[in-house]
Amino acid sequence: MNDNIFESFEGWALSKIKKIRRILFILIIVLMILIFWFSSRNADESSNQSGLLLKIALDLTPELKKVDISILEHFLRKGAHMFEYFVLCILSVTYILTFGKARKNRKWLLMALLVCLFYASTDEFHQRFVPGRWGCVTDVCVDLTGATIGFLLYMLMLRIYGLYRNGLIVGEID
Repeated sequence: MNDNIFESFEGWALSKIKKIRRILFILIIVLMILIFWFSSRNADESSNQSGLLLKIALDLTPELKKVDISILEHFLRKGAHMFEYFVLCILSVTYILTFGKARKNRKWLLMALLVCLFYASTDEFHQRFVPGRWGCVTDVCVDLTGATIGFLLYMLMLRIYGLYRNGLIVGEID
């Protein structure tokens, strides 16, 4: 009797994991399409978009008006690159964790960084064909930095959660 209960629970859990896996896969594809769309914009459109975000940032924090606008725009653009790949890596690691092999052998999780590196490289290659844009190895490095930060934070959170579950950290995690 207990085996039947376990099998029905295991089937229920597996169906939930499959649903989560599908949702994560869709989110990854949507983010990749969004990154591709941003990269498809010509230099003027991209600059206008950055300018709009910069104006909002300046309105929210007047202290930034003391800094050279070109420097702020540069950091805004690079920060956007890092954030896109930060999120892409977190989604990819979470997706990979829905497979049993990744939970047993954490080396599988490095696939998330490889996915980000591959996509960043193809994205920069794609930009070479967009008017007024060019592909740049340093942008691949910026993208990979964002992905690496996301990866390391995710691993840290997994470690902290594991310590908590094993009773090595006392307190409540809500």
